[in-house]
Amino acid sequence: MRAAGTYANLVGREVDLAAAAALLRESRVVTLTGPGGVGKTRIAEQLVSQLAEDEDAELLLIRLEEISDPTLIGHAVAAAAGLQAPGDPGDPEYLVAHLKRRRLTVVLDNCEHLIDGVAALVAALVVGCPEVRVLGTSQMPLGIGAEVLFQVEPLTLPAAGTEREIDHPAPAVAMFADRARSAVAGFTLTPENVEAVEAVVRSVDGLPLAIQLAAARLRVLPLDALAQRLTEAPADLAHEFRDAPPRHHSLEASIRWIEDLCSPAERTLWERLSVFVGGFDLGDAERVCSGTGIAHEEVLGLLAGLVDKSVVQFATDGSDRYRMLESVRHVGRERLVEHGSLGAVRDRHLQWVENIAADFLATWIGPEQLRWLQRLDAEVGNVRAAFEHALEQPDTVPVALRMAAQLKHFWAIGGHVGEGRYWADRALAAGEGSSRDRAMAAQTSGLMAMQQGDPAHARAMVDLARSCDVDEADHLVQGAVDLVEGQVLLWEGSTSDGLDTLRESVRRLDLVPFSNELAGTLVHVGAHLAEFEARAEGRALLERAVELGERTGERALRGHALAWLAMQPSVDPAEAERFALTALRLSWGLQDPRAIGIQILALAQLAHRTGNEQRCALLLGAAARQFRRADLGFERFPAVRRDGFERFAFRKTAPREHPQAYERGLSLSLEEAVEVALDLSAAPAELVPEVTDVLEPLTRRETEVARLVATGLGNREIAGRLFISERTAQGHVQNALRKLDFGSRAQIATWVVRQDG
Repeated sequence: MRAAGTYANLVGREVDLAAAAALLRESRVVTLTGPGGVGKTRIAEQLVSQLAEDEDAELLLIRLEEISDPTLIGHAVAAAAGLQAPGDPGDPEYLVAHLKRRRLTVVLDNCEHLIDGVAALVAALVVGCPEVRVLGTSQMPLGIGAEVLFQVEPLTLPAAGTEREIDHPAPAVAMFADRARSAVAGFTLTPENVEAVEAVVRSVDGLPLAIQLAAARLRVLPLDALAQRLTEAPADLAHEFRDAPPRHHSLEASIRWIEDLCSPAERTLWERLSVFVGGFDLGDAERVCSGTGIAHEEVLGLLAGLVDKSVVQFATDGSDRYRMLESVRHVGRERLVEHGSLGAVRDRHLQWVENIAADFLATWIGPEQLRWLQRLDAEVGNVRAAFEHALEQPDTVPVALRMAAQLKHFWAIGGHVGEGRYWADRALAAGEGSSRDRAMAAQTSGLMAMQQGDPAHARAMVDLARSCDVDEADHLVQGAVDLVEGQVLLWEGSTSDGLDTLRESVRRLDLVPFSNELAGTLVHVGAHLAEFEARAEGRALLERAVELGERTGERALRGHALAWLAMQPSVDPAEAERFALTALRLSWGLQDPRAIGIQILALAQLAHRTGNEQRCALLLGAAARQFRRADLGFERFPAVRRDGFERFAFRKTAPREHPQAYERGLSLSLEEAVEVALDLSAAPAELVPEVTDVLEPLTRRETEVARLVATGLGNREIAGRLFISERTAQGHVQNALRKLDFGSRAQIATWVVRQDG
């Protein structure tokens, strides 16, 4: 049984689901078309969730409603696929090159406002990726040759002149009754009320969203009054929306009618909330929407009123977030424009995102890294909207420059490397901002380019940063730029100059009161020095990074540092194993494929050192799989880029000598690779207690599942909510039980409550 509110629009859609599923099995590209509010997104989500039960294919869901810039389509797909994204995200060939060997179902939701860019990308995927299928939802076709259209119609209305069915009502009537039970406890369809219900659903032409909105009105109106009002309102209001398709008239009328039911303060809050993209929580609403007519303490009550009227939906996944349906948000935004308030509210939204970025930078080196990644993952849509607004006017370009640099660790660790570079480059291209802000944005772009393996762009960014005329005594900026320039010099073959520049980076940052720059620099410079013959010096820096992480509770960079330490020849094998396993324990919760790949590589090298060549080949395959899937080749890292380095020669010999083990490693998922790498049965006994908490805290996905378990949802409901198969949801629950050493779902719920304080 589904949770209230989950897939409410799917009542009566069984035939549509079956027909669309058959099309998707037979066709490479299926587009669900129809007017806004007809339920295209809900059908797509349920459809792919059902298909996942039977098919071994990855699912990628990209919600295009959160994107306004067509250039970001490629970034969004790349991020969903775990790729770093290309330097030129508008070029679909990057995605083709990296997805052509993967079995994927890509769902592109709400395509209409980006139709040309989506069509170009999908056409390229069809030609270059034989195992990729695309399911789109759009109010208009993509217009490509491989596309098959599936028209999603409004729910079937009761046939005129027929006897009214109570036990087996028409789908539109059944949906109203279903949603009415959420509005009024105990509501049932009876011979006395069925005529009024039929009048309601006819008045909104069977549109699911309009039915849902209408049913919510039962909180404030009796059913008969609701039927009378809705029967009259569409005819009176439709002429105000002549530019909308005919089927939109009833939806627009329903939304307009809701406006009439809202108090002036509720309408004002609705308008202001429309600047949020992808959701918000109560604190966010209070910060952005209070003031001039709405006191801070009034926001909660007004927000509750909007939830009661179905203008705003409260998430039931334990995240305490709210979300607006896109059609409802669009109306609110139009009202802001009409009232001349859009710019002012977007300014407040930008300031809110800027504060988030500043807080992130200030507290990233600390124990809250997992929570920060989860927070920013949820706010990606708002971050994009803030960048877009900042870049629209010269006086806020400096804000975009600062945010690009402040979020660099999220770009790098959170899997948004390409997007971080994109925003930094766009802000720099605007030509505004102080020398210091421009230098740090250029440094961010260069650092992201180095992670992408694009030293030419990184060199251009270093040159730009040096031309910004930053005070020589500004050791933070100069040291940060030194870090990128040193890496570029190494790639260019200037080893001595490169190492000296990296040393200078550490020297400068040591002169700065504690900053985020130092921790990452210690890891980068320590790894490079250790692999370019200055091993003792490099090891000392890596040990400093580990000590700093232990002192602050930082996990991400400490995991990198321990992995590089584990690969040093001077480290005893037992100590190297401890380093590598501890690193894996630290990085697993963050799900950073780059860090995990390096850590598995360290364990592969250790297996080689101890003579276990078959395990070495297995782990090499597992590491290669993670690097390839994230587009992070072995050659991106100094330790494995230098083929002449004798102690890494096993990278070529082990796969040849044990091809089956290597191929098995290549087939492992991220979680399977971690489990194989841990190999607790072979680990020293004293290490097992420490390593078994590798999943504390849980991964980001397992945390999401745990939160849903805490709300009382079953595996099927969790699968639907997170757009995964029920089997996958069950696996995540079992993993959480095992990792937390719990025996029941109730214990997970208690753990979630305690974690949330």
